[in-house]
Amino acid sequence: MNKKTNEIFEKISKDWSTEPRIISFCKKVTEHLLRTSNKDTSHLTNHSFKKILGETPSNEEFIKTVRYLSGSINIIEIAFDFNDNIHQPIEIPHEEVLEFRRTGVLVNPNTGDIVESPEDFIFLFFRPTTDFLTIKESNAKH
Repeated sequence: MNKKTNEIFEKISKDWSTEPRIISFCKKVTEHLLRTSNKDTSHLTNHSFKKILGETPSNEEFIKTVRYLSGSINIIEIAFDFNDNIHQPIEIPHEEVLEFRRTGVLVNPNTGDIVESPEDFIFLFFRPTTDFLTIKESNAKH
């Protein structure tokens, strides 16, 4: 591990010193991202997280972990897919998800039609940030 990776692990331990389960979850996800191919970490779901953690965190623990990893240390980013079970899933921009939440209307990116029950077709996923992938590449060189 390089200096930047060590700093990430130290920050996790310091920031969550009173919550050892969150420390464990954050470190497990970080370690998984470091040792797993970029292709295999480019589309992590809630189910993927449970497999990585080896257990099911409470909703509160899951939210804390994701918020921290996607905010404070910025190693994962949140993204959304539209999957109508007919076409290939397609990533939808955050702006479209925000617009859907504001208006309740979502346009099928494959057909241009208004989607009925759009919440059934939007799926959250996670992937490493570009900054984290740079750190990972730097690790591989050492």
